[in-house]
Amino acid sequence: MMTKKELTEAYKERQIIGGIFKITNSANHKFLLGNTADIKSFTNRYRFAQNFGKAPFPKLQNDWEQLGSKAFGFEILEQLEKNPIQSDKDFLADLKILELMWLDKFNDQLQY
Repeated sequence: MMTKKELTEAYKERQIIGGIFKITNSANHKFLLGNTADIKSFTNRYRFAQNFGKAPFPKLQNDWEQLGSKAFGFEILEQLEKNPIQSDKDFLADLKILELMWLDKFNDQLQY
């Protein structure tokens, strides 16, 4: 059994993977693009929201309630591993740049 100190160290040394995601409404093809510093946690949060009928973002709530969670698709577009010497602020800035690059690819589609 690990001590509290060992658990803390293991947590600090874990691999941090962020990412860019897309949530698409299959009825009207509108989408929401976003980024997160922890793609695994966000994926779990999305699945939880889907199971309990709560939209993960307020922008989606009206359509979510009218069409149901099954009308929405979730995909991870890109993952980015945080460099151990990179600050959280720099990592979030890199994710935002990636999100903008992906947004440019979808510029002709409807957004939330």
